[in-house]
Amino acid sequence: MLKLGIIGCGRVTSLFHLKAIQQLDNIHVTAVSDLNKDRMDEVQSVCDLAVGYVDYKMLLEDESVEAVAINTPPNLHASMIKDALAADKHVLCEKPLARTVEECEEIRDLKTKTDLVILPAHNYFFTPSLAQMKKRIDDETIGEVTGIDVAFENLLKSYRSQTDFRQNTDKGILEDVLPHILSVVYPLAGHMDEVISVNWWCKNYDVCDNVHTELVTKNDIPISASMSWTKIRPRFSITVEGENGSLFTDLMLGPYKLESVINEKTSTWDEKGLAWYLDLLQFKHPSFKNQY
Repeated sequence: MLKLGIIGCGRVTSLFHLKAIQQLDNIHVTAVSDLNKDRMDEVQSVCDLAVGYVDYKMLLEDESVEAVAINTPPNLHASMIKDALAADKHVLCEKPLARTVEECEEIRDLKTKTDLVILPAHNYFFTPSLAQMKKRIDDETIGEVTGIDVAFENLLKSYRSQTDFRQNTDKGILEDVLPHILSVVYPLAGHMDEVISVNWWCKNYDVCDNVHTELVTKNDIPISASMSWTKIRPRFSITVEGENGSLFTDLMLGPYKLESVINEKTSTWDEKGLAWYLDLLQFKHPSFKNQY
């Protein structure tokens, strides 16, 4: 049984992390922390026997805690990860892991001196349909990959975040969305190598809320990526084009479904069917459970 402490009791914790943990028998939340005591009390009330700390450093001193989930705004991630490593705790941290390359390298160097695990919360990496997509690419079902189109779009205001940290920086949408895109493109096409173009605009907010970028991986595969906070219909769609056909999935709304067109013949892998929509209504996306 892994004894987990949660740092940050906002929407991502209550909507997604707790629902995932409640589906697992091998994780028990023993402590929670948030500067806002009301938020902390709310999360604490659904975590049986969990201790509450307003100061996260007191949580890190709690010897009953073996690992921490850091669900705080990005400006706090690097320092909290370093504090957690110093306290001998395993870490799952919401994206992005840090705000700069230098901070990531510092975290890497500290981690190599320990036997601890650090996992960035790239939850969509653990989506069943993405695993099926990668398998078909590895099996060369569609031949050599010639391009990938990916779009992560939602309506930010519908999320009803308890703080506005995303809109307080001109890089907010990149910190919020781009890590998701990079984390799912990597297993399909490898590391990014070059940024070809970036177009951005402000629609509903004073900061950039829509971005389109063209990228190229080290394998010379072109990537077209769109990000939006202003779309009414949410989606995280991936289309992979190959020499012999294409693959499509929506990681957000269809995590158990993959559509294939091979030599003009269409087929669909659908592991769960309509039963998935019952989970969707309860915010039980499989990727959150799988990442734990």
